[in-house]
Amino acid sequence: MDNNFEVLIVEDSEEMLWATANVLENAGFTVEGVTNGRDALDMVNRFPSVQLILLNYFLPDQLGVSVFREIQSDGCQARVIGISAFQDAREAFLNAGAFAFLEKPFDIKELVSLCRQAINGGEPDGMACLGNITQGEEVKTYGNGKINGIFEPRRGSGQDS
Repeated sequence: MDNNFEVLIVEDSEEMLWATANVLENAGFTVEGVTNGRDALDMVNRFPSVQLILLNYFLPDQLGVSVFREIQSDGCQARVIGISAFQDAREAFLNAGAFAFLEKPFDIKELVSLCRQAINGGEPDGMACLGNITQGEEVKTYGNGKINGIFEPRRGSGQDS
């Protein structure tokens, strides 16, 4: 385990965890992953310098937004990108103060771009993340190992309606 990892992925599906970690590692990030909320909280306590947490909504032991709130109450400064296929998760994460939300399935270019923005201290920017694709437009790019989806910036970023 790298004690100086940048991104913690919290995803109950080991296949999704592996795929996401592989994409981010190939993009130059240092990554660790866990499959439940309890382990996520333990990792954040053990490694408080983590810069970004990719957090799935449904975890086997608790909801991802509950993990997020506990991480916040512990004083962790890591930015959080919420991830889920569940529609109501978007509002839950964004209302809790998440940096951004990605709806499963999501595009890997969006994922990498959002991670770079989060770590470099920027704000999520729909146009920067998506090139010619507008906010809220579904991105369908099947094939080439992509994880597809919809980009949604957090509230107050100047990108929401």
